[in-house]
Amino acid sequence: EALGQALPRVTGTAATLDVSIEELLGSFATLTGVSGNTAEVSTQLAAIFTALVKPSSEAAQMASAMGVKFDAAAIKAAGGFQSFLQQLDGTIKSYAQSTGMLEQEIYGKLFGSAEALRALIPLNGELADKFAQNVSAMQNSAGTMGAAYEEITSTAESQAQLIENRWSAVSDFFATFIVPIQPFLEFGSTVLGTVANV
Repeated sequence: EALGQALPRVTGTAATLDVSIEELLGSFATLTGVSGNTAEVSTQLAAIFTALVKPSSEAAQMASAMGVKFDAAAIKAAGGFQSFLQQLDGTIKSYAQSTGMLEQEIYGKLFGSAEALRALIPLNGELADKFAQNVSAMQNSAGTMGAAYEEITSTAESQAQLIENRWSAVSDFFATFIVPIQPFLEFGSTVLGTVANV
């Protein structure tokens, strides 16, 4: 339920950035309970995506100084959101070592909000491996719903429910023909009853 309410806040922007559904759900799976609840994670991801869709002038200057592209096209060029974050983190670490700037300061200049940083630092830090595992699990989940459906429908109770549903469908089908002619049937029945009485 929480995910159903949170996803619409980020799916539009994620689609604009070519962030896959697996990467998006992997981000939620990784961050929920760590950087906040589901609603807070959606706010954090929205802040990241907004910074990439419309980089600030400070972000553009920082990216130019590091020699990286920091926009929607950069995610596609990197091969996805996860790869983009990994490449960006490597570049930031190198730039921080060569200039003496703090990594967090560079991230702050690029993304410009505390919400974005609350998600980025774990995704590129202590949770990077977990993030990769979650995205991989999402990518390899094809067929899971089908397998679960087959398991559920194999029970006797489920088979009985399916038969009941099909019978209801047949009844509804016949009802579509009977309802329009029902007044005529009732009239005919009345006429026949009258004739029989006469």
